[in-house]
Amino acid sequence: MNATWLAAAACLAPLACSPPACLEGFAERTDGACTRTTTTPFEGDATVQDLLNTLPACVPAAPGDGLDTRRHCASGACVGATAAEISEALGASPTCVPYPEPQYQETYADCAWPNGVSETFEDFDADGVPDAGAVSYSLALEAPYAGRTADGLGLDASLGCFVDAWGNPTGATLAHDGVSWVLASLAWSNVGASVGHDSAEGPTDGTPSWLLLYESY
Repeated sequence: MNATWLAAAACLAPLACSPPACLEGFAERTDGACTRTTTTPFEGDATVQDLLNTLPACVPAAPGDGLDTRRHCASGACVGATAAEISEALGASPTCVPYPEPQYQETYADCAWPNGVSETFEDFDADGVPDAGAVSYSLALEAPYAGRTADGLGLDASLGCFVDAWGNPTGATLAHDGVSWVLASLAWSNVGASVGHDSAEGPTDGTPSWLLLYESY
């Protein structure tokens, strides 16, 4: 997955966001999406805070040792490592493809390893191979990644567990399901992690479909 994460709310395709679908405080873009930037902290933001309050109770997963959110590492692969170092840690080679980023007029190499770890690296010659010395600024984790933290956080832990462990998030993405807003992702800049799901209807089992690690700030 693309490592770039934006704190915004959007009406996901194929749902139209024609007036009055955009709620108060949300603006409609030319492409029909309803967007807004969230505020920090969330106190006073009724939409986000109400959704946080309605998250199902934490359903913890079994403790593990593959995921280290303090060091921003997944199974020995860490943020700040080169693709070669990640491959050595994971014991496998990635599949990499060019990833154009028109906004920055640059092309990156989007690399995915068999265990569900992926990341984009600088690729100035656009050959789909990370440039020599290019390092990861984040790590994206998706199925089949099965690592967990010592307190049971991972892709099979419910979203409420992350809020219990890390407190209110510092950023969020909202999606509209045609009836109401749902939480699509939560971010903790102080932890250096974001979790979310790819469905506009929300996670059917209450667990995230992806987790992103990056340097905290």
